[in-house]
Amino acid sequence: MLACCWCPADWEEEGPMPAQAWDERSAALADTPVDTGRPRWQTHPPLPAHAAARLTPRTSVASLQSRPFEVPLARPELRCSWGLLIDEPTDGAIYIARVMDDGPVQEYNLRAPEGQRIERDDIITSVDGLTDASAMLRALRTQTSVTIELSRPTVFDVCIPLVGGQLGVVLDHRASGLTLTVGGVVPDGAANRSSADIAVGDRIVAVNGRRGAACDLLHELKAREAPQLTIARWHGAAAPLQLAPANVGS
Repeated sequence: MLACCWCPADWEEEGPMPAQAWDERSAALADTPVDTGRPRWQTHPPLPAHAAARLTPRTSVASLQSRPFEVPLARPELRCSWGLLIDEPTDGAIYIARVMDDGPVQEYNLRAPEGQRIERDDIITSVDGLTDASAMLRALRTQTSVTIELSRPTVFDVCIPLVGGQLGVVLDHRASGLTLTVGGVVPDGAANRSSADIAVGDRIVAVNGRRGAACDLLHELKAREAPQLTIARWHGAAAPLQLAPANVGS
C-alpha cells in the first residue's frame, strides 16, 4: 500500500482502516511477489440488469459505461508520497483503497473534471505503459513523474445467507491486504444457491458496511447469518478458470 503516513484507528464504516500501510519508500514494495500462479484470465461478462438495480448510492449506472482514462502525476522528490493507499495486487491490477487528503493525487483531483478524478475503488491498470503489477509498483516507488491509467469498477451490494456458516466461495487475500478476491464459487455453496450476483475476480471491499484489513473482513463475514458484501467489479479483471473447493476460505 502507498501512504503518506498511517495512524491505527478503530475499524468502522467510511473511517480509517487499521491495516499495515505500505510506504512507497519501503524496499519491500519492490520485492513483494505478486504472481499467484493462476491460470490465464478471462474478462467478466457485462453486469446483469438485476445487479445494476442494487448499486450502492455512490455508484451510478453511468459508471458501468466509463472508459479507462490516463492521469499524469508528478511529485517534487522520491520521499514525497503520491497520496494513495493501495491494496496488494492479487489479480494483476492495483486497487485504490483510499485517496489521502494531501499529495499529488489530491492536487490533481482539485483541478480535474468530474468523471476523471481519482477515487477510492478505482483500479490502476498501467503505469508508464507497464501492466505487470510488480513493475507498476516499482515505477510508483522509484519515479517522480508517472502516467497512470485507471479503470472505474462497478460497486454494488449483495446479501448472501450463509449455509452451515459458510459463504460458499474461494477467497484469495494477502496477510496485509484490505480486500478479499473471489477466486471461485462453490457449485453447491451458499452464494450459488442464493443466485447472488457474485463472480470470480470480484473484490469484496467491505462487509456489513465496514472496510478494514482482510482478516477483519473475514471475521465480519461470520457476524451475521446473511452478511452484506460490497463488491467492486472491474470488467477487465482476471478470473481463474478452475475452482479449488479444498481452499474455500469462508
